[in-house]
Amino acid sequence: MQTRSSGSQRVFLLALFGTSLAILFTRSLNAFNRLPADPGYSYVEEASNQGIASLAIGDPYFHIAARTLAWLTSFAPLEWHAIVLSTLVHLVWAGCAVCIAYLVYFEAIPRWVAGLAGLLLICAPHASESSLGNVGNVKWPLLAAAIVLCSSSRVTTLSRTGPIALLIVTGLTNPISLLCVFPLIRLGLNEKAVRRQLLPLALVILATTALQLAKVGVSAASSGRDARVSEPWNGMGIFWWSGLVGPIIIALVSLAISLVSRSRNYSPSNMATNLGMISVILAAVSYRLGGIADRYFVAPLTLSLVSCLLALSESQTLNERVRLVVLTATAVMVLVPSLKWFSASRYLTSGPTWSAEVQSARDLCRESTQSNVSLEVAGGSTVELDCEYVLRG
Repeated sequence: MQTRSSGSQRVFLLALFGTSLAILFTRSLNAFNRLPADPGYSYVEEASNQGIASLAIGDPYFHIAARTLAWLTSFAPLEWHAIVLSTLVHLVWAGCAVCIAYLVYFEAIPRWVAGLAGLLLICAPHASESSLGNVGNVKWPLLAAAIVLCSSSRVTTLSRTGPIALLIVTGLTNPISLLCVFPLIRLGLNEKAVRRQLLPLALVILATTALQLAKVGVSAASSGRDARVSEPWNGMGIFWWSGLVGPIIIALVSLAISLVSRSRNYSPSNMATNLGMISVILAAVSYRLGGIADRYFVAPLTLSLVSCLLALSESQTLNERVRLVVLTATAVMVLVPSLKWFSASRYLTSGPTWSAEVQSARDLCRESTQSNVSLEVAGGSTVELDCEYVLRG
C-alpha cells in the first residue's frame, strides 16, 4: 500500500466534510426550518422538560444519538430549534461520510473512489423522502459507518478510542447494530493474530445489544414496527422497488466480481466482501422490521454500492484503463437517481416554517387565555405545546 501523507489526508477529509455539508444543506434547503411529522417536536420538548435525563427515554429502544442532538437543541431559543436540530443532524451525516471515506481510503484504491464512497451516503436518493435533517433517522448513517468500520481489516490498527466510541453510540441508537459483529467474526476466523484486538469491539457491540434488548424486550425487538407495509402495492414506482431490491442486486453483483477475482488467484479486500454480505443481511432485516419504508433503504443501498465500488476498483480482470472507464460509468449511473431524488420531498417541506409557527403561537398565547396552542409541522401534522413553554422559550 502506498504511503500517504497525513497532511494531504487531512485536507482531503476536511474537503469531503465541507462538500458533504454543502450537499446536505442544498438537498434540504426547503426543509431546513421545518420539523418532520415523525418524530415531530417530541424529542426536543422532552429534552427541554427533563434535561439530560431525557437521553435514557426509550422510543421504545434507546436512541442516544437522537436524544443527545435534541438535548443540545433545547438550549437554543424556541424559534431556532428546527434550524439547530437540522444542522446537528447534517453534521452527524457528514461525519459518518468522512468516516466511511477514511476507512475506504486505506484499501489501496484511488483517492477519488474513497471520496465517492463517502458521498454515496450523502447523496442516497431514498434519504430525500423522510431522512434529510430528520433526527429520528440519524441512526442509519451511524449504522452504515459502524458496519464499514467493522468490515475493514484495518480496524485493529486504529486507535481504540474512536472505534469504540462509534460502536457505543451506534449500539445505543440502533438496536440492529448487532450486525456489526459478523464481519469482526469473519476477520477473527481468517486472522488469528488479531483476535485479541477484536475482542473489545465485539464486547461493546454485544453489551449495547443486550442493553437494547433489556430496554425493549426480545419480543418487541424481533417483531418490528406495527404499522408497516410488507406487500408491494399497485403502481409501486421505481423509487420504492429500487430501495427494496436494489441493495440485494448490487451486493450480489459485488460478490460475483469478488468471486471472479478469487478464481483468478487474486484475493479482494475483506471490506468489499464483508459489505456485500452484510448489505444483503441488513436489507432482509430492515424489511422484516420496517417493511417497505424509505428510511430502511438508506443504509443497505449505501453499503452495497460501496461494496461494488471497492470490488470494481480492486478487480484484476480489467486493465487499469478499462477499470477507470467502468468506475466512471458506475459513478454516473449512481448520480442519475441521486439527481432525480435530490431535494427533500413534500413530507419534509410542506407546511409553514417552525420559526413562523412559534411566532404565531406566541401571539396567540399573549392575546388569549388558552393554556395550550397547536403548531404545525411538515406533513400536515401538529404538535401541542403549553403556552407557558412557548412564551418561556
